[in-house]
Amino acid sequence: MELIDETLCNYGEISDISKDMENISIRCNELKAKYPEKSSLFENYIQNQASEYDVLENEMSGSIMVLKSVQTSKSADSGWKGKVKLFDGQNSPTSGF
Repeated sequence: MELIDETLCNYGEISDISKDMENISIRCNELKAKYPEKSSLFENYIQNQASEYDVLENEMSGSIMVLKSVQTSKSADSGWKGKVKLFDGQNSPTSGF
């Protein structure tokens, strides 16, 4: 694989964190009014989300990469023939294509 282009970004550049938190707070407040006995659960959820957004915004960055398949004599003999390893989101590799 050959890296053609790469863009680095943080979560704040691709999402409106303040709007996300506002929506979470509005919904949690609605649920607190409907289920007052579970008010502390919704309050904890708001605090946890604020903490997670802080990590996403200040401690992590993402990358978007454009890759180009490069065929070499070694890769031609490897038996892959255009197949790649894909992940289903739960760290278990599956065959693609």
